[in-house]
Parts: sequence; structure tokens; C-alpha cells
Amino acid sequence: MNLKQATRLLAPVLIAGILVVAVSGVVTGQDELTSDQSRQVRRIKTGIDRAGRLFNSGKASESAELIKQFASDLEKLVDGGSDALLAAARPQHERLVAARKALVDAGQTLPAIADLPPPSALAGDTVSFSSDVAGILVANCGGCHVAQARGEFSMANWSALASGLGGSPVIVPGKPDESYLIEVIRTGTMPKGGGTVPEADLQRLKQWIEEGANFDSDDPARDLRTIADASRQAMAEAVPEIAAPRGNETISFSLDVAPVLVDNCVGCHFEARNVRGGLMVDNFRQFLRGGDSGNLVTPGDGAGSLLVQRLRAGDNSRMPQGRPPLDPSMIDRIAKWIDEGARFDGRDPQMNLRTLAAIARSVSASHEELVAARADSARRTWRKVMPDVEGHEAETADFHLVGTADVEALEPIAKFAQAQAVPVREFLGIEERDPLVKGKTTLFVFQRRYDFNEFGKMIENRDLPQTAKSHWNYDVVDAYVALHVSGNVLGDEEPLLQQSIAAVAVSAQGSDVPRWFADGAGYLIAETLVDNRSLVREWQSAAAAAASSMESPTDFLRQRMSGDEAGLVAYGFVKSLFSSRRQFEGLIGDLRTGAPFAEVFSKHFSATPVELIERQYDSRQRNGRNRGKR
Repeated sequence: MNLKQATRLLAPVLIAGILVVAVSGVVTGQDELTSDQSRQVRRIKTGIDRAGRLFNSGKASESAELIKQFASDLEKLVDGGSDALLAAARPQHERLVAARKALVDAGQTLPAIADLPPPSALAGDTVSFSSDVAGILVANCGGCHVAQARGEFSMANWSALASGLGGSPVIVPGKPDESYLIEVIRTGTMPKGGGTVPEADLQRLKQWIEEGANFDSDDPARDLRTIADASRQAMAEAVPEIAAPRGNETISFSLDVAPVLVDNCVGCHFEARNVRGGLMVDNFRQFLRGGDSGNLVTPGDGAGSLLVQRLRAGDNSRMPQGRPPLDPSMIDRIAKWIDEGARFDGRDPQMNLRTLAAIARSVSASHEELVAARADSARRTWRKVMPDVEGHEAETADFHLVGTADVEALEPIAKFAQAQAVPVREFLGIEERDPLVKGKTTLFVFQRRYDFNEFGKMIENRDLPQTAKSHWNYDVVDAYVALHVSGNVLGDEEPLLQQSIAAVAVSAQGSDVPRWFADGAGYLIAETLVDNRSLVREWQSAAAAAASSMESPTDFLRQRMSGDEAGLVAYGFVKSLFSSRRQFEGLIGDLRTGAPFAEVFSKHFSATPVELIERQYDSRQRNGRNRGKR
């Protein structure tokens, strides 16, 4: 392969490696970077960017010289540096490793990129093969060397791993720098496919080898995947009973404690690829269970709880490690929460703490505060999807618009959307003085189909149906409608926008309104607003077609079909609920009190949604058989 061919084939690899900027964590207080350190990191980043441009223009040798230079500069910069500096340098180190690999593959000769020093958070923590190493190897090498034996090398179990490659060991106990396993990861040779082993994983592997590469499982022939699964399962076992709030607590877990865990435990115990000490705090259930050292909290005894003791410790056992100590007043609040019974005031003890905390902030915020937060969120979302296109904005009492259309083109859309707020309010019984949706609804307006599709991929991680022109989302924290407008004015998009606006408003009536109900009610409300009756008949026909494709009449409730089809099927079901007007209005009214959807549904319709649908289905079946007999 010549250099030109290598450049054409490997440029995407280099671009991916040297242009991606990763976020490795937030550091504050006494552990912040100095201004000179920040400047040096930016200089190295700029240099790597330049090396990428040289490579892509066919100047691989010049690119290699720059990568060599800035790898050396980074190594000198981080020598003896703080954890904050290591965190800031890590994204550039990962880019350098990826860039070196692409250049070597293209025929250049470059020395290996030196590893970053381990963060102080690893100090004093023994690495377990069963709890740590097996999971790292399965996650990073599983497809080629655990499930298979690519390159005649297997690590399917401990015996195979210890046998090495071709009779030569890949692990030298006590000597990570002489271990082939570490070398191929450090140089970027493995894993194949352009991936890299996270720095934290590499450091754990090196520490395990440094400590003697001990095998602490029961059977050397046991599959590594089984060992890793058993470790994860052990973390997921039952936890102590979760206590509900009594109403007289002064400290909230969701508002006061969860944000502290999210900000300070990330990487080691929260959203960690390889969990330290068996302690996971991704959700409240895991947090309450504790880790290898036992339960973190003893309800009613804040000072005696392991969590508070570790937060207040003055030695190497202090948490969080590698970060500044928590403010004493913050620790006091956590202790107070435990003294008050360590009660859980969130919606779901298995909800991710980041989401839990964000919802709690949104619920406690005023309408004006949430309007400002959602506007900022909308601008960040726009920059993520459309980084090179300015988003024009428009504002109404109930909507914040961001779009590719200029302000003059956005104004009629904004005016139309605001006009829909009146009948939707009336349908749902929302007082005129109250906002249609607390915090407003964002309308993202796209004039190109490609941009609309990209929004679906980047924000919702899905491919939108080609027929879709409008879709919505509401999760308390955010509320938006994405709209594809064919021209500068609304045409066929009007009824779809009406349905989406109504669906968001229905979702906002409670804390846990299911998607199917909001979608179905959105179609029902839009039906009362649409002048084009042929379009309504199209909706009804599409709903019937979607219903006929179901294997069970409750598939749309159980998420066994696409969301778009489920919404159409729900349209028919919600319409049948609305025929009992008093019960329907009672359900909506009770949702506003914060009562769970399942509870108020059963209260007003004397059955769960599944039971009611099955009754309706059985009734139709009987009526059909009776008509057949006549």
C-alpha cells in the first residue's frame, strides 16, 4: 500500500482520533489548573489539530514530526502534575495515541506514546481479578480473544490467559512494563478496529500486574464472561428497604444529596465502566446497597454512617479521592439527610441519579427559572445538531422557537403555535393564568429534511420515519417539538404540529404520564382543531392498520411496536376513554396533583389500561361471534 492509499483509507481514523475532544470530568477548588497549564494544554491541542490537517493533505512525515513533538511536550507537562492536570491532558493523550497508530499504519516511524501517570484516586486500592480485571478484558477484548481466539490467542478463561501467546507469557507478574498485554494496549496495537482501552482501565490492569497478577476466582477454567457477569450480578443483589418520606424532612435526597454524588463520584462509582470497591451509585437502589466495605448509610445515624466518615476522613481513605474535599456544610447536609431516615423522595429508585437530580431541579424551579434553563438547553442542542448554522429565535408566551428559518419566517409559525394554546388549555382545563407547559415548549424548526433527520439521530438516537414531519419529547427537564417545514410557511405540517403541541401539554399534566397516553390524547385534541376531515380519516385508517399488525391488543402499551405506530393505536383507545368524559377529566385533574398515572387511571376507570383493553377486546370478539351466528 502506498502513502496515498494509506492516507485515503486511514484519514478517517486519524480524524476520529485527533479531532474528537472528550470530557473527562469537572475539577474545582484547590485542584484547578493554573493559567499556564491551561495554556499549555490548549497549545498541544492546537498542535495536534495542525498535525491532522497535514496528514489529510498528504504530508504524513510532517504530521509525524508534530505528533512526536507534542507527545514529548505532554509527557513533560504532566510529570508530577495534579489530578486536575491529568484530567485535562487525558483527551489530548488519547488523540495522540490514535494519531500515532494511524501514522504508523501509513508507514511512518514513531516512538510509543508514554502512558499518563495514574491518578491519585488509584492509590491504596487493591485490584481484584474477579471484580475488576475480568470485566475490563471482556469489555475491551471480548469479541476477539474471549469469545474467540483471534491470532491464536485466547483469554476465554484464566488458564488460557496465563498460557500466553505461542508459549510466551503475556503477563509478567510484578512487571507491567515488561508485560506484552500492556504493551499492545499502550502502543495502540490492540484492540483492533480503531478503539482504545480507556486510560483508567489500562491503569487498573497495570496496577493488578504490579500487585502480582493474582487470580482470586474459584476455577481457572471458568469463562471470563461468567466471572464478569457474576461480579455485576453481585452488585445488583437486594438492598435494604427503601423508606418513603414522611413529609417533615428538611433535606431532600433528589435535590441535595444526588447532585453531590453525581458531581463527585463520577468515573469511580457513578457511570463508571469498571466500578471501584464494588460500589455503584448510578441509582438510589445501588447507593443504598453499598459496596465491598458494607452499607454506606445507617438510617438515623449520620455521624456513624460509612459515607459521612469517609467524606470527613483526614487520611488516604477520604472520599472523593483525587478531588478536593467536600465543603463541610455539604457533608453536614448529607449527615442530616441520614439522621432524618435516609428517605427516598424520587420517582423511581432505579432511575439514574443524574436524571433524578435534573428532574428534581426542574420541579422545584419557578416557571421563569425553567424558561431560562430550557432556552439555554435549546441553544446547546442546536449547536450540537447544527454547529455551523446560526439558529434564529422567536418567542411567544408559551413557546421558544429556534430554527434555520429567519426571524420573519419564524414569526408566522410562532403565531400559529401560540394560537393552539387556547383550545388545548380549554380541552385540558388549564387556567388561563397558568402556562400551557411550565418552562415553555421549545419548537425546533428545520427547513431541510436532512437537518430534521440529523436531529433524530443525534438527540434521540433513532432514525425518524421518512413520512414524519413532527415529533416531540417531554421529560420534565425538557419539552420540545421538532418540526420539518417544507417552505417558509406552514402547510400540511399544521395538524402534525397541533398534535405534537397537545401531546407535550398532556405529558406536562403529571410526573409520569406514559408516552402512549400523551400521543393518543394529542391526536384526539388535534382532531377537534383540524379543518381537513380527510386528514382525520387518514389518521383513523393508519391507526386501524397499526392495530391490525399487533400480535396482542396490548402491544402498544408494552412498547412492542414503534412509538409512532403506538401513538396511532393509542389514539383509538384514548378516544374510547374520552367517551366517559367525567372520568377522563377526573384523571387529568388528579394527574396535576402529582398522583401516579397508574393509580389515578385505576381510580377513574376501575381497571388498569391492560385490563380495560382486554375487556374491550373480549367484548368485540363476543360481538363478532354473535353477529356471525345471526
